[in-house]
Amino acid sequence: MADILKEEALKWEEKYRYGTVDDRKKRMNLWEPYYSYVYEPMLKAGFSIPKNNDEFITELTDKGILNSDTTVIDIGCGVGGYTFRIAPIVKSVVAMDINKTALDIVKKRAEETNLDNIEVTDTPWEDYSVTERFDVSFSSMCPAICNIDEIKKMESMTSGYCVLVTVMAGSYDKHRKAMMGELNIHPEGMVTDYDTYLNVLKAMGREVMTANRSFKREYKTSLEELLASMPTYLKIFGLDNDKSIAFIKDYFARNSVDGYLNDESLMNMGMIYWKPLNN
Repeated sequence: MADILKEEALKWEEKYRYGTVDDRKKRMNLWEPYYSYVYEPMLKAGFSIPKNNDEFITELTDKGILNSDTTVIDIGCGVGGYTFRIAPIVKSVVAMDINKTALDIVKKRAEETNLDNIEVTDTPWEDYSVTERFDVSFSSMCPAICNIDEIKKMESMTSGYCVLVTVMAGSYDKHRKAMMGELNIHPEGMVTDYDTYLNVLKAMGREVMTANRSFKREYKTSLEELLASMPTYLKIFGLDNDKSIAFIKDYFARNSVDGYLNDESLMNMGMIYWKPLNN
């Protein structure tokens, strides 16, 4: 079992190249301008709690994992996509993210929805001291849970269940994937995929439960929209602004139809949840 776990851990790092904690923090800083750009318009937008049921949250609720007595930490909460689905069900949620704009949005939305059981923290996961235990430790699409030590840290603060929601094989953003391919960009430190988490957890001897879902979106993207976002995104990977703009204009000219890119995204999402062995 130890040899299998070591092998899975090595494959995990070779695939994603997270590096040291310092490497991860430097990478986080590169992502901040892009996320702030994406989030800032949401500061002015109104918000209400989603009325449609989320399949993953429904499953956790139906199994009694989330209930009115549950305390939760949402690691890498972003603007609260899951925080605001969880908070109305549970006793309390600690929403953790390093992006100040994201947390400002979470605080604003908590006020707008009269939810007083949400606490925010901008402490990076890597610096977070485990001083209390939560009934549920939850993380969705967060690259911070990137090795066995981070899984064990997550478990050490959990008295009930750990929950990971992440992307599964076959997911894509059509034109972003194509552009990254043409630029020969192979990002480091991205979100760990479902199969990798699953293989590592099984090698750790954890009895996991799973759920999955898929959704596809088709949409049109203008050159103006591309130029507003992609240079900031490509800067993360070392491409300067002038080169980004030139590439984007050329790519758009080659691939647009009637003034738009016909784009599509497919998201295959998986949820993995388990009780730590110390429970």
